[in-house]
Amino acid sequence: EHAGRAEILLIGADHVTAHEPQTGRELWRYGYATEKSTRWRLIPSVVTGAGLIFGVQPRGENQLFALKSGGSGTLSKEHVAWTFGGPTPDVCTPLYYRGNLYVLDGVERRAVVTCFEPQTGRVKWQGKIGGNPPWRASLTAADGKIYCINEDAQAIVLAASDDELKVLSRTDMQDGPVHASIAIADGHL
Repeated sequence: EHAGRAEILLIGADHVTAHEPQTGRELWRYGYATEKSTRWRLIPSVVTGAGLIFGVQPRGENQLFALKSGGSGTLSKEHVAWTFGGPTPDVCTPLYYRGNLYVLDGVERRAVVTCFEPQTGRVKWQGKIGGNPPWRASLTAADGKIYCINEDAQAIVLAASDDELKVLSRTDMQDGPVHASIAIADGHL
């Protein structure tokens, strides 16, 4: 919701679009792709917070971007608040939690979490969480903690911290392969 107007946000291989919930009418679009690629696929959803919209470009582009909310018609580069050139996720949706933006790049040999100041894109901290890739489940959060799990069912709990990457626990769930994020409801995981 922005300025009292509800918007449904969608991201595709080369555009983010906002739609009116009642009719589906397109309110605005932003094209972030400068050229096309047959390798493109896009899995992460957009996330909102701090008056911004956060999205990840398709695989191979390694770009996280933040758009200013609102607008109409075709948005220009002037609507981009900031960009970050990597590491960025191939599959995981970013997480906005307690005033921070967290991003997990968990493919290949990496398992890197980056914590951003959402308004500016400044990296507050970045670190490797270890474990066996791939990490394709999106980060989830509750009770001041961030939860992540890899395909081998290794679950890691991080502190939702402004200052540093702090691993609170590691657990081998011994029930792989895992292809879903950790769900949180009514005080339970």
